[in-house]
Amino acid sequence: MQQIFSLVHTILYWLLLFRIIVSFMPVSPNSAPVQFIYSLTEPLLAPIRNAFGLITVGGMSLDIAPLVLLLMLDIIRRLLFYIL
Repeated sequence: MQQIFSLVHTILYWLLLFRIIVSFMPVSPNSAPVQFIYSLTEPLLAPIRNAFGLITVGGMSLDIAPLVLLLMLDIIRRLLFYIL
């Protein structure tokens, strides 16, 4: 169980990190790799984004959903490893 969740955690971590980095780069959101990453991560991020919304700072909107998801995954991983 721990190994499976650890693998899923690692994959999601890298997918989210890639998505965060790509969001700051001038990359076409219609490219195949970006669409693939978005299709895997968006179902997890959408509910968090709906709950927290976007944070506006100085006329800029920041999406904190990827950071919240990373934090939630880390907490779940730590709890599972502590329990099991």
